[in-house]
Amino acid sequence: MGELGEGDDILSSDASEKDDGEYWKDVSRRFGTCYCRMEGEAIIESVFRPFRVIPHIVPIIAIVDKDDVVAVVSSELGPDWVNLNTVLRHYHSNIEPYSQIHNFVAASLADIYYQFDRLEFYVTEPQFFCDNAFWLLCDPFAKNTDAFPHEDFAYQNEVTLNWINGLTSNYDYIMILNKAAGRVRGEVHNHPVFPWVCDFKQKDGGWRDLTRTKYRLTKGDDQLGQNFRHLSHHVSEVLSDIGYMVYKARVETKSNLCKHVRSKVRVNELT
Repeated sequence: MGELGEGDDILSSDASEKDDGEYWKDVSRRFGTCYCRMEGEAIIESVFRPFRVIPHIVPIIAIVDKDDVVAVVSSELGPDWVNLNTVLRHYHSNIEPYSQIHNFVAASLADIYYQFDRLEFYVTEPQFFCDNAFWLLCDPFAKNTDAFPHEDFAYQNEVTLNWINGLTSNYDYIMILNKAAGRVRGEVHNHPVFPWVCDFKQKDGGWRDLTRTKYRLTKGDDQLGQNFRHLSHHVSEVLSDIGYMVYKARVETKSNLCKHVRSKVRVNELT
């Protein structure tokens, strides 16, 4: 269930010609759902309609207008339904371009906007959901409740200057950078990223040396140098005649091989 006020981006073809009460009453008629208008605890007007299912639209049970606050009562989606934006953010591993799933999702989106056009009801920012089979549902009355909603972020030099001068905390500054990168709180696969800053030796504190990497702190310089030093590529001792001839078997003559390796040599056994 969501609450809507006067500032929400929901539009219809004749919204400007009706007051709020008449507008939401007309919306309930278009969606074929129940409508109730209340003042305080008194019911001023109510309209009952049989439950109606509109393809790809979240089932709406009723619209309640009480003291200039509108509540849209809709069916609760199960745990299998996820935000389509989350799926599309990782589309390279979820949807193969031009596959049947890709075409099915595109056709479903087109059908959703067809349903809105048929109802003469237009939404600027609808919220889409999909299940495991990529069946889409749209909630035209959804309201973003995230504390850090997505918005266009224009880089401001003032933000960095405030952080340098100590006017902005490290936490707030890192959250601003994550927001600029499109990361969202609450999304498991796109959660804000924070640097590793403690050594886990105590609950509060134990800040690590940021001038050294985590690997260098735990393994030390000697171990780090041992892992990434150049491998030895020289021969430690002088080769014997046999070793040298076997090493050069591809380019040496058969007579030399017979002289230094053995009298009967099969070259294919040495190469």
